[in-house]
Amino acid sequence: MRLYNTDQGPAREDGPGVLTVVDLPDLGDVVRDGGLDRIESAPCVDKLPLADARLFAPVRRPGKVIIVGLNYSSHGEEALALFAAMGMRDIQLPTVPNFYIAAASAVSDPGSPIRLPQAAPAQVDYEGEVAIVIGRDGADISAIDAWKHVAGLTIVNDVSARDIQQRAMTGDPTATIATAKSFDTFKTHGSLSGYRRRVRRTSRSSDPHPRQQRAAPGRPH
Repeated sequence: MRLYNTDQGPAREDGPGVLTVVDLPDLGDVVRDGGLDRIESAPCVDKLPLADARLFAPVRRPGKVIIVGLNYSSHGEEALALFAAMGMRDIQLPTVPNFYIAAASAVSDPGSPIRLPQAAPAQVDYEGEVAIVIGRDGADISAIDAWKHVAGLTIVNDVSARDIQQRAMTGDPTATIATAKSFDTFKTHGSLSGYRRRVRRTSRSSDPHPRQQRAAPGRPH
């Protein structure tokens, strides 16, 4: 099931291109309450075409945005080539997940413009990513229980200011990768889909190092 956060409330796509707005609060609040199953049976308050709906991010102000760096083999190769061009040929790719935290204020709604920051407008770049939306709180969670805490999946245009990112990668103490990824509008989200039990059936991949797919660019201005 694909879920949407609209200006009229949470909605489910019961048929292609048609949204059923349900009698529940904001989708982000439903996610935090762990009550996504209620959307399947919630009473309908309106029907509207998806093309006419004003869409919001599934969770407009999450508690945190955690980014896994170099999670595609092709992106790792790209990073090694960049390091080599800067004379840093002894860099090795990490063998464990490489995490950063981006500002939650960077989250923006589907189709919203990307604003070029005055501090770093010249090398703004985009990446298409899959995001995992957490529904249940937890800590020190085992791998076997991890999906129990997942509300669903969405897509994200992971925008970065590459010049700031490159400064951070070369040791500039005034720059961080988190800063490069945290400007307002730099994390445009899509709808929420495949939540919980449906995700678990389709999440396996035979390739432990998938190739990265480039997303269509946003609308910088």
